[in-house]
Amino acid sequence: MKQLSRSALFLVFLGVGLVGFAQVPGQRRPPSQQPGPAAADPATPAPQTAGDPLTLTGCLMKGTTSNEFAITDSKSGEKYSFTAPDKLQQYLNQTVQLTGTVTNRGGEKAFRPESVRSMSTSCAK
Repeated sequence: MKQLSRSALFLVFLGVGLVGFAQVPGQRRPPSQQPGPAAADPATPAPQTAGDPLTLTGCLMKGTTSNEFAITDSKSGEKYSFTAPDKLQQYLNQTVQLTGTVTNRGGEKAFRPESVRSMSTSCAK
């Protein structure tokens, strides 16, 4: 009889231990972060904010006013209009690479070129 009570007691403790173990939550992984549109497609550039460096490659065109130029970035397709010194005149209707920064002008984003590099003496059509 003593052997039976020890066995029953052992089974009770084992059962309580198993129930207690089952109640302890396991380590859970944090929910994975869903990638944003820019992270999902590496070809999609991140939105530019004031002060960000920016490099544009495209055909440099004359703008609507004096000292105004325009370029459509070949990667994003976004068109940028900006004012710049007359020295950019020599690059008109050429494919160029402009490096500069995005600034805020009157609440709108504006591109301020800081360097220019000729990529081709003509614009690809």
